[in-house]
Amino acid sequence: MEGDYPIEQLHLIKTTHELWVQATLSGAGDEKAAANSLIYTSLIDAAVECLKLESWKAWTSWLLLAGYPKLSLGMPEKVEAFAHKVIAAPWPGTLEELERSIQTLAFSSNEAINVFLANAKQ
Repeated sequence: MEGDYPIEQLHLIKTTHELWVQATLSGAGDEKAAANSLIYTSLIDAAVECLKLESWKAWTSWLLLAGYPKLSLGMPEKVEAFAHKVIAAPWPGTLEELERSIQTLAFSSNEAINVFLANAKQ
């Protein structure tokens, strides 16, 4: 759910994970762990960028609360690109709860945009 991982929490998870990866890889050189970490961090980065998480409240309020709901130009394509990235990801299976959360965010966001577009006045 959206409230389960607010943007601040995602940034904290990402930073903590990057520090852990750096500390782990500095001595061990475990390439598989590095690859897994890269998958997670790249998907979190994609969520922040494609879904505009820095301004999530602002852009989603235009969808839900504005007198005339609207989307910014290119937003549907960005949300769809994120969903495709998540679908194509080679999930490591080491952080299952995070994986489910990223997948839920991608699919829910994409579905919401599709419903909006299907019902929007042209």
